[in-house]
Amino acid sequence: MSARRIRTTRRIAAVVVVPLILASCSTLSLRPFTPGRHGSVYVEWLPHRDSGEWWYVTGRLQDARGGLWLYQFTIFHQAKLLGQGYLLDLALTDYTTGRHYFEEFATTDSHKAYARDGSIVFDKSSITLSKKDLTIHAKGEKLAFDLTSIPEKPPVWQADDGVEAMGLPGEASQMSYYYSFTRLRTRGEISFTDASGAEVRESVSGNSWLDRQWGTFTESGWDWFSIRLFDGNDVMLYAFPPTGFREGTLADPQGKTTTFRDFAYTTDRWQTRGQSRYGLEWSLQLPVLGRELKIVALSRNDFNPNRVIAYWEGLCRVYDRSGMLVGYAVQETTADAHPLVSSP
Repeated sequence: MSARRIRTTRRIAAVVVVPLILASCSTLSLRPFTPGRHGSVYVEWLPHRDSGEWWYVTGRLQDARGGLWLYQFTIFHQAKLLGQGYLLDLALTDYTTGRHYFEEFATTDSHKAYARDGSIVFDKSSITLSKKDLTIHAKGEKLAFDLTSIPEKPPVWQADDGVEAMGLPGEASQMSYYYSFTRLRTRGEISFTDASGAEVRESVSGNSWLDRQWGTFTESGWDWFSIRLFDGNDVMLYAFPPTGFREGTLADPQGKTTTFRDFAYTTDRWQTRGQSRYGLEWSLQLPVLGRELKIVALSRNDFNPNRVIAYWEGLCRVYDRSGMLVGYAVQETTADAHPLVSSP
């Protein structure tokens, strides 16, 4: 992600628009979508003018008892000529119990959401990128994260040196810049309020994936996969079912990247929520690795009813053709990707 992927560029404005006052020290002008025209990952960490964007982190964590968790921390930002606004999404799934927790907050208050010294701040929550680590401090009503992550690979500029066609290649207004840290060694603490009202705290460790993406696009229907294989290969897949466009990036164990479009996948198992379908199991052909993989969601409950557009974001196991576990993935599908079609 980065939901981390919602129709932020188009719909957030309807939720959070106010008069815009942007300090030049904390925002960047949106550069033309040309390979090589972006700044460093640290420069582009700051918010952008005339853009929809996100700071999107998902991570597979393990507690002291061996239980698996998925956390999500996402700040969405929409800045246009007349206004700006922020959304914060926090999510947590306990795969031992199958319980999924989701919280969302919105603000247009520049004293509540802002950039400062490498930190993107939303009220009592923040995400900070330095040259040594990534830190997340999240405080919601029932969820809290205090996590530090150290990169195990260099950052990856996705697609064409960071330029990603958002479903409609060749259209300058339908592009984004996009980079990721695909392997972040993560430690810290998560906490949540359970059904009885008690606060539960867990010390955890694991691996996270950060997406930083910004642009002017309006297409909002996609399937997205972040795949981390045990052999050290990391794969990002972006597919836009409404337009048929798809693109992927491979980051090998040394961090060398390869962009490709010749992958194929089928959804083998579905669930329906509202007026959309969301996948739970996929068969994937990856010629770039010469492999066929099976991706299976751990739970059907990882659904986030975001106020802009709903999406499913879940942890998955990755198997090879022999049925051997070869990695983990996080899969995201937005509600606009597979809408149910009514009979005429």
